[in-house]
Amino acid sequence: LRGTGHVTARLGDLTQEPAAVGDTQAVVPVPEPLPPGVYPVRLVYGLRDGDEHRVVESNAVPFVRQPRIAGPVRVESRVVTGGGLVSATLAVPLDLPVGDEQRARLLLDELDPPAGRATRSYQFTAPYPLGERPDPKTVRVPVERVQPAKYLVRVQVDGAQSPLDVADGRFSGPAVDLAAS
Repeated sequence: LRGTGHVTARLGDLTQEPAAVGDTQAVVPVPEPLPPGVYPVRLVYGLRDGDEHRVVESNAVPFVRQPRIAGPVRVESRVVTGGGLVSATLAVPLDLPVGDEQRARLLLDELDPPAGRATRSYQFTAPYPLGERPDPKTVRVPVERVQPAKYLVRVQVDGAQSPLDVADGRFSGPAVDLAAS
């Protein structure tokens, strides 16, 4: 592209000024109000060629704004059924606020299952819409009929999953103990 012009970046529906633009890369700061999720990113070039003004837009590339679990996962309203299965509400604190209209899922994977048995995994969907909450950085998800054990915890918000911690080459957290009373 030849000419002089102005470059802006679009992250989903937000417009952001790049911090730096070169021939092979653009550095775009993440805007603070951007909630967790997967967003298309495009560069928009406003070109001036003589008296004409044209707009050229790049192809989209995905940007994943990952939430991170920001503290201990709380077990609320824990009930054990006659068969020994656990139902409860898990309150998961995140580093980013989650919008009322965003979709959230809770992913549980058993930590250190006994040898010879497959790992137990569960997925639970948060109520939609999340609605008004006292703390938009906390997601509460009901879980039902879970085997009592210690589980790794991830949260997925609009397709973006929180990362797991790694220690000594193994996943180590964040975790919640559903075996404890």
